[in-house]
Amino acid sequence: MTGIPGSAAVANGAVYFGCRDANLYALDAATGALKWKVPNDGSWVIASPAVADGVVYYTSSDSHRFQALDANSGKVLFWLPTGVYSFSSPAIAGSRAYFGTFDGQLHAVDLEKHSYAGAFATPGSSVNGPRYLGPDGALNADGVWTGDTLDDMIVNIRTKLFSLGSILSSPAVQDGVVYFGSVDGKLYALGN
Repeated sequence: MTGIPGSAAVANGAVYFGCRDANLYALDAATGALKWKVPNDGSWVIASPAVADGVVYYTSSDSHRFQALDANSGKVLFWLPTGVYSFSSPAIAGSRAYFGTFDGQLHAVDLEKHSYAGAFATPGSSVNGPRYLGPDGALNADGVWTGDTLDDMIVNIRTKLFSLGSILSSPAVQDGVVYFGSVDGKLYALGN
């Protein structure tokens, strides 16, 4: 199952995109030549990357990460564990990045300190998190993935993961307010 599910980011003469072949790619925008590709430990890169100040930021699915790469070389600068899947593209505003995860959390990352700066939990995350997440916030795979068929997987996503208020959308930041949607059917606006 390969393919490019997210949109590409274009900056400084390069095109950056993730792929379901578990790599993040950088191509020369003028020629299409491969500049570099970075493997993602067997995990799909579903979300569109964001590029700011010579750094490419992206989230991943099964490797449960927010990662930062040097835009010129692809060298890993830092990464942070998310504990769960993320299909949300990061939004960069000043020295912060914002992205959502399947556990119903909107995360803020301090890009200068390479650390989390805070998180907001949807009501579903607060109520159902103890059922499907471990004490460390990581996905309790044994509690979520039951059954052996594709139908079982779809039912588990809808009835278990989505009950956490999963944030699959990409946030937008305007005038100090972060806007994002959740599978709980709500649009959220968070101020600084």
